[in-house]
Amino acid sequence: MAMSQTERIFFIDRQIRRQGFVRTADVVDAFEVCDRQVKRDIEYLRDRLFAPIEYDRLRRGYVYTKTFDEFQNADERMLVFNAIFRGLARSQGLMPLMSDVVQQHIDLSLSREYRSLLDKIIFSTPVVDLPDYEVFGAFCSAMEKRLRLLIEYRNAKGEVSDREIEPLRLVSYSGRWYVVAWDLLRTGLRTFHLSRILSIHMTDIHIGNHYSDDELEQYLTRGFGIFMGGDKTVEVTIRILGDAVYTIQTQVWHKDQKISPVATGPDGRPEMTIAIPVVNMAEILSKVLSFGSSAIPVSPPEFVERWRAQVKGMADMVCLVDAQV
Repeated sequence: MAMSQTERIFFIDRQIRRQGFVRTADVVDAFEVCDRQVKRDIEYLRDRLFAPIEYDRLRRGYVYTKTFDEFQNADERMLVFNAIFRGLARSQGLMPLMSDVVQQHIDLSLSREYRSLLDKIIFSTPVVDLPDYEVFGAFCSAMEKRLRLLIEYRNAKGEVSDREIEPLRLVSYSGRWYVVAWDLLRTGLRTFHLSRILSIHMTDIHIGNHYSDDELEQYLTRGFGIFMGGDKTVEVTIRILGDAVYTIQTQVWHKDQKISPVATGPDGRPEMTIAIPVVNMAEILSKVLSFGSSAIPVSPPEFVERWRAQVKGMADMVCLVDAQV
């Protein structure tokens, strides 16, 4: 769908939402197109986007015959998209090159009265992990040619190992870049942080068919966080206390999360629980610790014990620092 048609489609939808109908003349006057073009736009809405749009003889215009939410809050969504795009482009050093190319298309999707707000909606990411573009390019080339890679990798503990991998997906998560790959050393899917790759070499060995696209998608979305290694998920339940309730209440940690209704705790403060599927407990533990005393693990016991050990270790460190002062 051409961007000029996109603008007309959004206009048609807005007019129906605002006044209950849209007339062909409204579109012709706004965009200086012929009646035939407007009818093609209406057909596109009906046949390709499945909009319940029909001509109403009484109003002499087109109406929705039932609820159609495809473009609900379209302007607000495009403002958010614009802010995210500009924030990411700026953090990746792509301004103004990419913004000039894409901005004109975003502008066309917004109603004219909303375009003045484009510079007033800001998206900022706290962590910017720019990839080594030579490494990034090697992964892109290997995935395009379906070839294995030999990498030298340093893990989070500083341990260096040589790995033979089959790259499958490049993923940006929380501002950092990762590759999900079949690891021949571990004979399974593993996630590697791109900034920890010390060297990379492409082989002439083709990638095998270990996973279908559907199975890989399930792997990528089954649990919280980016480090998804493991055979099964475990549901982790966390008790949230105080003002943190109102923060987490509007957040999505995972698509399958379960949040309880807010209640009043014994101390009079609000509280609730959040339960999410987890494969690797290290990331969710870090998330819980970031909330301090406002987040307390409930289950499973293994996770509670890991949290206790971390809290005790921090308490011991405080005592050590106090003793040295």
